[in-house]
Formats: sequence, structure tokens, C-alpha cells
Amino acid sequence: MKGFFYLLRIVCYPALVIVLAAGLALIFISFNGECPPISEIGVTCVTALSQHAADFGLGVSGFALNTGFPIVLAVGGLIFLMRDTRRKRT
Repeated sequence: MKGFFYLLRIVCYPALVIVLAAGLALIFISFNGECPPISEIGVTCVTALSQHAADFGLGVSGFALNTGFPIVLAVGGLIFLMRDTRRKRT
């Protein structure tokens, strides 16, 4: 049974990182001033870095909201992270 939870950790931790990175990318483009407000169609930014960050953030968030699958894995990764840090403290 321990092997199953190790496999879940291998899947859930990267999902947590990807969802958090997409959220940070969306925060970055909303505060850097190089992109107009985000609409449901998309966004066109001034610089290439901002455009790539916007594309990544909107792509991941759109996929996560349509399917719900990455969000469930990210929540699982967050639960595993809290359990692992608590276990290492004791």
C-alpha cells in the first residue's frame, strides 16, 4: 500500500507545481502592466516574456477549469506536502 502512495506523490507533486506556476504567471501578467485585462478570448501582451507567461497561465487554468483533473491532483499534492512536512518535524 505504501508503494501506491509513493506513486500518487510522484503524480501529485508535479501537478501542484504546475498549477501554482500557472497561478503565479497570471499574477505576474496582471501586475506587470504589459498586458491588457484578461478576457475570455485571450490576451495580447507587449513583450514576448509576458505573452509566453500569459499563454502558459491561461492554457493551464483553462484546462484545469474545463476538466478539473489538475486541480484534484494539486489538492492531493498539497495534502501530501502537509502530511510529509508534519511527519518530518516529529
